[in-house]
Amino acid sequence: MGGKTFVSLTWMLTTLWWISVTAAYGGGRMAGSRIVDPGIFVDPTADPLHNGKIVIAHYADAAGISDRDLVSEVVRVGKGAYHVRFHQYYRDVPVAFAYLGVHYDRQGRVQLIEDRTIGGLHLSVDPEIPATEALSIARGAIGIVREARGRPKIALRIDPRIGKGRLVWEIRWPTLEPLGDWHLFIDAKRGRVIDRWNELFFDRAFVYDPNAVQATNDPTLSDEENADTPALTDARVEIPLFGLSGNRLVGPFVDLCATGITGAYKPACQAADPDGTPPYTFDFTRSDDRFEEGIVYHAIDAMQRYIQDTLGFTSINNRSIPAHAHYYDSDNAFYSSDDKGLHFGDGGVDDAEDADVILHEYGHAILDDQVPGWGIGFRTEQRAIGEGFGDFLAGMFNLDRGSSAYQETQDRWAAIAEWDAVSYGTPVRGTTALRWIDGTDETTGEDIGAYSGKPSEVHDDGRYWSAMLTCIFRDLGREATLELALESHFYLLPDMSDQAFENAVSAMILADETLNGGANRERIAECAMDRNLIECVPLPAPSFLSPSGGEHHQAGEEVTIAWSREGIPDEATFSIDFTDRCDPFLFDDMEGERSGWSVSHGAGLNDWMPVSTRFHSPSHAFFAAGSDRVSDQYL
Repeated sequence: MGGKTFVSLTWMLTTLWWISVTAAYGGGRMAGSRIVDPGIFVDPTADPLHNGKIVIAHYADAAGISDRDLVSEVVRVGKGAYHVRFHQYYRDVPVAFAYLGVHYDRQGRVQLIEDRTIGGLHLSVDPEIPATEALSIARGAIGIVREARGRPKIALRIDPRIGKGRLVWEIRWPTLEPLGDWHLFIDAKRGRVIDRWNELFFDRAFVYDPNAVQATNDPTLSDEENADTPALTDARVEIPLFGLSGNRLVGPFVDLCATGITGAYKPACQAADPDGTPPYTFDFTRSDDRFEEGIVYHAIDAMQRYIQDTLGFTSINNRSIPAHAHYYDSDNAFYSSDDKGLHFGDGGVDDAEDADVILHEYGHAILDDQVPGWGIGFRTEQRAIGEGFGDFLAGMFNLDRGSSAYQETQDRWAAIAEWDAVSYGTPVRGTTALRWIDGTDETTGEDIGAYSGKPSEVHDDGRYWSAMLTCIFRDLGREATLELALESHFYLLPDMSDQAFENAVSAMILADETLNGGANRERIAECAMDRNLIECVPLPAPSFLSPSGGEHHQAGEEVTIAWSREGIPDEATFSIDFTDRCDPFLFDDMEGERSGWSVSHGAGLNDWMPVSTRFHSPSHAFFAAGSDRVSDQYL
């Protein structure tokens, strides 16, 4: 509707309606086309992919995209809605970053169509640089010393970011040295490296139940080069392990034999009950590498059961995820989208000794499952959202674990990975932490303030997202906030733009509408605005052009409703409210006595006056004395 100064629609009247129009606007930096409530309904009992194609058929002609080749790619089912993602192709070659998402609720109402498809493409799809040469160029650009983690994957793509499109080789290469899941675009005509980034989701390490510091209320504990001490041995707690089918830590939700993970400096699958007979007991101390395998198993198994049994999501990363408790000797942990596994390092405090670290990395796996291709690019807002979500997930799950005295002292419940941080952290509120989820700076103890509007370092920027979620948590509570966060991910697409924060907040609001009827919309927006994750743009009220008021319409008559959109941005959406309730033009209960009334009389001798006898309202009536022409002198 760009350029138009009015909006109109025609409605068939079936009764008398009062009509009002309001405008809503999500912010000033929009990416792509987001059509909210397009007025399309589908059969909620039909196959989601079939419904997605029906929606596209309705939408394509009106939006001018009927010439674009869209191929179904992802179908996801949330608690309250269905989500179908299509990928655009050009002459049988996928177009990078070009998606169309369809989202509809369980009543069949289409909630959102998000269109990021690209028009105007015109190019040859025959490469001048062969795949072997592109791989050689990529090897040099990465500086590969050791592969070991897997073979590269290479395919042609259309890069739509320049002119009418550019043919590129997309290469994904998991390497051991330098460690990375490398993602590159190589110009298929000239052989130039266009993009290169490492997609590993790194973080420093954390672990116990949830970690030694939180469990013991003792921030003075130290690693002592992975040595056993009486205090650290006593910090262990005995917990049941569920889902084991044998004498190895392999279950329905986590696999400590690390199936599919290669290149580790130590073997996986070490932990086993020495006597080999059930029930199995995995009783090891921290100087034994088998100890950390037990912690990883318990943390992930418990989290997935919580997601299913408490939060009610049965299709979020519901698999046995491979995990290696001693992958390498660095003080880092990471999730790999290549082998779909978790990898923990042994530098400093062993990463797999802090459940906050484990669950943070599991958060990356959750996002990759809900939104395949999540976090494309390197220094992006969407990657920052992933870091903030991982912190918040760990903090919320471990909120009531360990020592309550520790958690309740100076809001230490908001500290993440205190045990891992003993080797590098700065004391804040009496403890060290990797990060805090309440907006506290982990080095100064001051509030981090508001987002600058431009991405910087993803872990630093992720603090704004976790602070926003914590703000919502303070009002809604843990389970309701986690449900909103998880449901909202289904509404997102891979996003390397600087609008990812805004898009994610919009998804949270849409998830709230799906789950709660929109009851928390204002609070979500307030928490996001507090951290400058969305802009608040005041809008002028739309003014009616037709009907202008006073018209009389009959049932069955077509009525055109038109209103001005002057001064309202193109991205604004309008809502129309109808009601069959006729509000009175005048109301006065007369309790204020005359309260501005002018009184007179046309018959009789005296003016009307307020009195408190024979009243019809709670305490007053109007009375005219001495008139033989008034049947009831009290009004």
